Amino acid sequence: MAPRHLPTNGERLLVRAACLPEAEARPAWEQWRRGNTLASCGKTSLDLLPAVFRNLSQTGAIDERDAAILRGAYRKSWIQNGLHIEGGARALRLLGEHGIEGLVLKGAALTATLYHDAGARPMADVDLLVSLARAEEAYRLLLANGWRPDLPPGGPMANIMQVVRSLDLVWEDGTRLDLHWHVLADCCDAGDDDDFWAAAQDIELNGQAAKTLCATDMLLHAIVHGSKWSQTRSVLWVMDALKLITGPDSVINWSRLVARAKKKGVALPLLSGLEYLKEALKVEVPEEALRELRSAPVQWVQALDFRGQDSEDTLLGVARRELLDYLNRTRRRSPWSRARGWAWYLQVAWSVDDSSRLPRELVRRTLARLRLPVKG
Repeated sequence: MAPRHLPTNGERLLVRAACLPEAEARPAWEQWRRGNTLASCGKTSLDLLPAVFRNLSQTGAIDERDAAILRGAYRKSWIQNGLHIEGGARALRLLGEHGIEGLVLKGAALTATLYHDAGARPMADVDLLVSLARAEEAYRLLLANGWRPDLPPGGPMANIMQVVRSLDLVWEDGTRLDLHWHVLADCCDAGDDDDFWAAAQDIELNGQAAKTLCATDMLLHAIVHGSKWSQTRSVLWVMDALKLITGPDSVINWSRLVARAKKKGVALPLLSGLEYLKEALKVEVPEEALRELRSAPVQWVQALDFRGQDSEDTLLGVARRELLDYLNRTRRRSPWSRARGWAWYLQVAWSVDDSSRLPRELVRRTLARLRLPVKG
């Protein structure tokens, strides 16, 4: 079975239809359509349809009935993205008024710099990075001005910031903001983001000045983040990476990409993603870069965590995934720090505000997995 984060054959065809020139995109769409119906599309495929519409709507490759459905998917994406971007700009403006610089990540940044179309790439929120030093201040400021946590945060922010990279916030209209203090989930120590900030570029989000990652760091982030387990499976990272590498203004610094991956301990997921792009989508990736990544040292916990992203959603599978995820992101810390932080990590993962409630929550979750009633 292919890793969970890699596209199925059908999803690969949709990526081709969404990104490639008409001569290659059109047959990919036609082949996908012969074996699939729009009515039976899962969310992972549905997320690719706005870009398919944007790429092929003027070519005659899509019949009128399908075009109407794809146009609806595009418009829905355009409206939802517009609301998220407006909310993200509002948060940027608020933080800027208090001297807190914001760096836009993922979908909103890619929309502004790569897609240049608010509807082509669906996004669930706006991801906004602030410095670790001012993250707690930024969080309090946002809460005081209308944003609220999507879930109970699970303990004091001072603890939370040591074990996860971000928290989700929601506006009253459903607009979502993912407030980050680290870029990568597996790099949650002080100083891990300094090189990202140093190479950041200026952009505007809905007229609001901001920063974003340089194209090379965007590619690293897209592939590494795409390899991580998520409740809602997505292969948008493939479309993002393909466009970053093959776009007319592509400026990927392959030496920097490899060096950053080695330094941050993410050579394995980056290699997996680049090999997929090269083998399945014929993207030109320098062989030297692949050789360097293949020879990069990988710690046992990094390898196990990467493979653990495909753990089944069973009691043991989830426990294994959570433990390996935590051990990997804290791999450079002392045993005492890791032991203390494990309870903090579980508090965040389970939205438990008091560590004394963790044993009961463990029992509740175990029984829920076993489909047994919880008493009391």
